[in-house]
Amino acid sequence: MTTERTWPRIRHGRVGCANTRHPMLVLWGKYAPSFAVAGATAYQRDVPEAEVHVLEADHFALDEKVDEIADLIRTFLANHRSK
Repeated sequence: MTTERTWPRIRHGRVGCANTRHPMLVLWGKYAPSFAVAGATAYQRDVPEAEVHVLEADHFALDEKVDEIADLIRTFLANHRSK
């Protein structure tokens, strides 16, 4: 669908993220029609410190998995809170 047109922009953004030292949380819908799971695994490869979760959801994961995502965000923020 739009994957071929969108992928270069995603890759460009991901490459820019590879140089970051900031904590990164990636939440990815496994069944999103426009973004293959390979995109999520690419973040993990390019930014090994990134915390990547592939959810049993489509592109609108936040609508489908709100409680799971809220828990992941809370845990992520608690683990990376500045001291």
